[in-house]
Order: sequence, then C-alpha cells, then structure tokens
Amino acid sequence: RRRGAAELSEATDPPDEVDRQAEVDAHFQVTRFSVGAALTAASLIVLTMSFAQAVRLATALPWLAGMAAAGAVHIGASEVYRRRPKPIADWRPWAWATAAITFVEALGWGLAPFAVPAAGDKLAMFLVMVTTLCVAAGSVIGYGRYLPTRVIAFVVPTTPYLVYAALSDDRIVRGSFFLILLFLAALGRLGLTADQGFRREAAMRKRNALLAEQWQRQKEEAERANLAKSKFLAAASHDLRQPIHALGLYVGALQNAALAPELRAILTKMEGSIEAMDRLFAAILDLSRLDARAVEVKVETLALDPLAAAVCDDFREEATR
Repeated sequence: RRRGAAELSEATDPPDEVDRQAEVDAHFQVTRFSVGAALTAASLIVLTMSFAQAVRLATALPWLAGMAAAGAVHIGASEVYRRRPKPIADWRPWAWATAAITFVEALGWGLAPFAVPAAGDKLAMFLVMVTTLCVAAGSVIGYGRYLPTRVIAFVVPTTPYLVYAALSDDRIVRGSFFLILLFLAALGRLGLTADQGFRREAAMRKRNALLAEQWQRQKEEAERANLAKSKFLAAASHDLRQPIHALGLYVGALQNAALAPELRAILTKMEGSIEAMDRLFAAILDLSRLDARAVEVKVETLALDPLAAAVCDDFREEATR
C-alpha cells in the first residue's frame, strides 16, 4: 500500500521525462492537420494578394515553395514517428528535430510580411502580419503541445515585424508595435494555460495508468490467494476424511457387538455424527472445486426435514442439559 501511495504521489508531480515524451507524442498526433491548415493559409494569403495586385511574385512564390517544403518535411517526420512502436526510447532527437522544423516554419511566417506584399504597401504588409498572428495563435493551441515548439510558434513569427516596427519612422507602424506586444502577452497567457492543462491531463493519465496497474496486480494476487485456499481446502478435507473413515469402520465393528441399550443408542448417535462430519468434509471439498471452477453448479430442490432432523440429533443432548 505504501508503494502504491508513493507511485500515485509521483503521478501528481510536475512533468518529468515521461511527460515530455507525452508532449512530443501529442505534438506529432496533430502535426498533419496543423501544418496543413498553415499551408492553406499561406496559399490563400498569396492568392488574395495576387487578386488585389499587391503581391511581389518574385519573392512570394519562393516563400510559398519554401513553406510547402518545410511543411512536407514536418508532416513526413510526424508520419515516421507515429508508425514507430511505442514507447519510443530515443524521443529526444525527434523533439529536437520538430523544434528545428517548427523554427524554420515560424521564421518563414515572420518573413511573410516582407516577402509577400508589394514593396512599400504597408496596408498589405499589415494584413499579412495579422494573418501571421492568427497562424501563430493557432499553432500555440494546435501543434504547440511540446513547450519549446510552443515558445517558437509565437515568438519567432512576430520578432521580425516587431524589430521593423520599432525602427520605423511611420507612426502607424510604430503604433502596431505596442498592439502586437499586447497580442503576444495574451497569446503567451493562452500558451501557459494550455501548458498547465496538458500537464494536468498528463498527470491524470499517469495516475489512471498506475491505478489500473495496481488494480490488475491486486486482482492477480487475490486470484492466487483464492487458488491457494482452494488447494488447501481440497487437501485438508481429503486428509481429514481418512481418520473419519477409520472411525466409521470402528463404529461399524461395534454394531455387531453385544451392547446395552444405552450404549447402543450412543453408538447410533456416533454413527450419525460420523456421517454428518463426512458430509461436511465432502461439502468443503465441493466448495474448493467450485472455487476452482472444476464442477458445474446445478440448482436442485433440497429437503429441509432431514437436514433439520440431523441438526436436532446433533444438539439434542446438549440442549437438554
């Protein structure tokens, strides 16, 4: 019990190595959907800017191709990871790899306001930046389960524009610097809440797994104890029936002897008691067989009069004292 309590207390501690691996597993579980959504947003922003004639194709198309290549590598890595047998002992290189790929993708989104819009079109640049912020927010909630990727997902995409806004001479652009900082603060709080929720979820999963393991272990111990009890009862009832059988032979031999009526009555009661004891040991043997599921139970009608008469015979003399 003390060992079980210690194991359960460990399940509520801050995430350890196992929990970090769980975060990496959760990250790769949603990578395909999250990266697909980000690539869809990248394609739509280039297409929208093309329709508005506010796109710089010389840099926008290579940017889109690079994002597609990084996304393909990310999805491919997630598919390979998910197909590996669990648990994965060497999960750290995979965590570093996904952090590196996430950094490349995040940096690509950070360069989007400078690569996609036409040169000098500040409105188009701001619209692309708004899209980048939306993608960063979705990444924090989506595939940002692993803490390093969560930090990368919302810090790296916004840093290039923040530097540009801080150094710009345009008042509106400088004003957007503070708006984006406020957005980053809210996004950071959202990421912290998501991280705390995932940690609680991971601790609960570990606690449930430990409870299930303890229940299975206790169930096996109870089954072993029950089997040992059944074997003991079978052996005990068999061994105890041997002297009872010998006593019955002695009583049977006395039946042929010349005895006084009083002794004959006592001998008859002894014979009845021996038969009752034999039936009792036979019942104990049957119980052990029932526990071992060696016999099939059949429900039958039981006559109570002989049973009550046997009980009365066994205790009549004691009751009359």
